Amino acid sequence: MATIGETLRAARERRGLSLSEASRLTRIAPRFLVALEEDDYGALPAPVYARGFLRSYATLLGLDPEPLVAALRAQMERPPDVVGFEESERFAVEAGSGPPVGARSRWGAGARHPEEHRQAWGADILREEPPPSPAWGWVALLLGVIVLAAGVFVLALSRCG
Repeated sequence: MATIGETLRAARERRGLSLSEASRLTRIAPRFLVALEEDDYGALPAPVYARGFLRSYATLLGLDPEPLVAALRAQMERPPDVVGFEESERFAVEAGSGPPVGARSRWGAGARHPEEHRQAWGADILREEPPPSPAWGWVALLLGVIVLAAGVFVLALSRCG
């Protein structure tokens, strides 16, 4: 049985369309059409976009989009084939890269180490210690010096006058 991507590619080739022509007609970036044809749904921004892109692309190609969208939905709801963290860590050491692609799905599938979450989101969302407080001690000291200087100034003015 042909995959969703194989079905799309075959229909596009039967119609004699290039990826750039299909992109222009659907207004979907070529990289997303390639991702659909290669069944690489992790390269798409989110599941809702994957379904929308698939619906538009299938319609352009003269295919009934509903069975394809239903198949996509079923495929996306199925748990991914992902190795556990320990195995992906071993793989990373052996291969000199990161965990297998399936372990790094953009949609949250797969096992991740807390440090990977921090790097992926660009923030310390899993920080255990409290965030550093502003230098309130320095602020208080500066305020004290200003009050003291103002007091000396007022005292000096009262002695002159």
